[in-house]
Amino acid sequence: MLIKKYFLLVAVLTGFANTIFAQLDMVASKALLQRTVPNHATRFLIEPLPQKNGKDVFEIESRDGKIILRGDDGVAIASALYFYLNEYCHAQITWNGSNLNLPKNLPAVKTKIHKVTPYEYRYYLNYC
Repeated sequence: MLIKKYFLLVAVLTGFANTIFAQLDMVASKALLQRTVPNHATRFLIEPLPQKNGKDVFEIESRDGKIILRGDDGVAIASALYFYLNEYCHAQITWNGSNLNLPKNLPAVKTKIHKVTPYEYRYYLNYC
C-alpha cells in the first residue's frame, strides 16, 4: 500500500512540476528586457498567453505607445522580442555580434502578430 501511495504522490508532483515550469516567469522576462534593450525596456509590456494545442506561442502588438509581448513561457517571450527587433527595428542579436541601434521611438505593430511553434521539441544550440 505504501508503494502505491508513493507512486501516486510522484505522479501528482510530476504533473504539478510540469505545470509550474511551463508558466511564464514575469521577473525573468522583464530581466531579459533590461539586459537586452536597457534603454527601451520600459517601452515593452509582458503578458501571459496560454499554449496552443500544447505548443509554445507568442504574440506581439502595440497598445498605448507600448510594445506588448505575450507568450506562454520565457522562450516564447524571448522569441517574440527577437522577432520584433529583427522584423520591425531591423536589429539583430547573433553569436557573431549584435546590432541594437534602435530608433528613439520604437516602431508600432499595426496588426497583431501571432506565432505558434511547429515543433514538439526545441533545444538550445541544436543545429541539426
